[in-house]
Amino acid sequence: MNKKEKYNKTLEILKDTYGEIGKANPADNLNDLLDILHSEFESFSWLGFYMFNDLKDTLVLGKYIGGPATKYIPINSGVCGKCAREESSIVVPDVSKFEGHIACSLTTKSEICVPIHINGEFVGLLDIDSNLLNNFDEIDKKYLERIVNQIGR
Repeated sequence: MNKKEKYNKTLEILKDTYGEIGKANPADNLNDLLDILHSEFESFSWLGFYMFNDLKDTLVLGKYIGGPATKYIPINSGVCGKCAREESSIVVPDVSKFEGHIACSLTTKSEICVPIHINGEFVGLLDIDSNLLNNFDEIDKKYLERIVNQIGR
């Protein structure tokens, strides 16, 4: 199964689980999304959500799957911080070339972060790591944005 087919399968699983995506509790949707993505994409070594603190100056780790993780990320730091500052998705083909990358694992080679909006408000992001170089591309960006946007409605 190719990458697009896996993402379409993910969308179908979410639709089957919730009827119209986004109608259930957003927190439940996000938790289930991690489980589904983790089972469908064996190249995803770590998946998690970072949500804003009350001051919107720090991202706080929420539900995640994988090894140890940084619990708090100031928005001026790392890939997640850049995603939060710019409120846009970021694809990092090689984390060793990203200045200020926060390494939670020495095996992480590439990363993607996708902002989450709930009822139009930017509330946090989905962060996915891979132990493979160049694991993420425009296909991942497009589908993850679509999935997260539908769930956040």
